[in-house]
Amino acid sequence: MNTAIQYIITMEAMLNQNDFHSWLMDNRSNLLELEKNQISEAMMYAFDEDGHTGTWKKDVIDKYYNEKYGNGKLYNVPGHNNNIKDII
Repeated sequence: MNTAIQYIITMEAMLNQNDFHSWLMDNRSNLLELEKNQISEAMMYAFDEDGHTGTWKKDVIDKYYNEKYGNGKLYNVPGHNNNIKDII
């Protein structure tokens, strides 16, 4: 399974600029959902490996994701030519 960024890099290499932009806009919610699921799976794996049990793990994962990534920071970046280092 690829990460969201691996899909983006692959599609950028395969499509012309206009088609890539259209593909990215059409798939951004799917890519964000894929990324969220992969972060959640990684955290769940770490909890399980460390011997944690219980349904609280999902609540912790959701809280972490929402605090770090779920507040719309990505969409509030002014301009379109920002260096990624300026965004993160």
